[in-house]
Amino acid sequence: MSKNKKQKYDLIILADVLEHVKKDKEVIKKLNNNLKKSGHILITVPAYQFLFSLKDVTLGHFRRYNKVQILRLFKRFEIIKLTYFNFFLFIPISFIIIFFKIFKINFMNKVEKAPNQYINKILFYIFLIERKIIKILDLPFGISLLGLFKKR
Repeated sequence: MSKNKKQKYDLIILADVLEHVKKDKEVIKKLNNNLKKSGHILITVPAYQFLFSLKDVTLGHFRRYNKVQILRLFKRFEIIKLTYFNFFLFIPISFIIIFFKIFKINFMNKVEKAPNQYINKILFYIFLIERKIIKILDLPFGISLLGLFKKR
């Protein structure tokens, strides 16, 4: 955040940031004050508290979100877009996370490495398809949430 309180912004981006902030409501309030009239906040956050795992703890997350929580957090904003994403991989990733949680397996080193080039190419195309779908409609669930909010 700017030390110059007069500085106002058209767009503030919080890409996987809010889950690291203990008092997220206070931060959104402060960021709202730093937005120009009709300014925007763009966020991505991890979704679904039931997927909260040792990975989240290791990464310093306080929580994962659902749509209702995000809507409450941004209730003073106009909602431009709010959708889940990482939809196509939701079921396999969820099963893996839950399996590792049940058996208390630390999977941090395995999941935070870049996949081989073939898997990476497949993932690239999955996200490319999903990006096109998100332009048309909101996805009903996913590993993460994407939100664009406009200051009123």
